[in-house]
Amino acid sequence: MLRPHIKVVLIHSHSKLLSAEPLPDEVKDCALNLIIDAGVDVLLDCRMERSTERIGDDGVKCLELNFANGRTMIASHLIMAVSRSVPSTEFLPPAVLGADGYVKIRPRCVDSPLSRAWLWLTLA
Repeated sequence: MLRPHIKVVLIHSHSKLLSAEPLPDEVKDCALNLIIDAGVDVLLDCRMERSTERIGDDGVKCLELNFANGRTMIASHLIMAVSRSVPSTEFLPPAVLGADGYVKIRPRCVDSPLSRAWLWLTLA
């Protein structure tokens, strides 16, 4: 949203976002719609197999992403957001990171018809 001229693609290996979370499908669909409304392209059911560094036609380094379904994509940056014990937040400003490298957050509970207690996370 801060740089609308940059194309962002969210690639998820399952058919629904938040697939491992015990949330109603309505919540998962709402999350997907909010991301799409923010201008992010979303590819569901798309598992990345590998990324290979390449030199593009313009002479600039890029990544070729290869997917299990045979699809390929060229990207300038790749941020892996999988369940890991080590944060992948090195691209964020140090001011928003804690000593452990994770994003500092401030939880707020909001009453909602979908759930009695939503946890909204905002940057600290």
